[in-house]
Amino acid sequence: MLYSWLEGNNDALALKADRKEWLVCMPLTKLQERFRPIKPHPMISTNPKICSGDPIIKGIRIRVADILKFLKTGLTIEEICEDYNLTNEQIHEAIDYVVSFLDRN
Repeated sequence: MLYSWLEGNNDALALKADRKEWLVCMPLTKLQERFRPIKPHPMISTNPKICSGDPIIKGIRIRVADILKFLKTGLTIEEICEDYNLTNEQIHEAIDYVVSFLDRN
């Protein structure tokens, strides 16, 4: 494979493979900023073997995304807690997890 550098851009690195397609890569410092860890959320866990690695309420296997979907459909926090045997604190932790995730980018 032949690679050539795209010149004139200090914010990204681009490679051209076999003179067909450009692959644009961010510098490592930019990647570190974009993918910095979010603050710890002790009630949320991720495990590639559980729910395809999606964030879940620890020990319960209810995905954080599902909680947001429940809220979007109009369920109240109290209804979600009652229907899924969750605590108010777990729901708020799930919401805070998503906010923290979005704030890092």
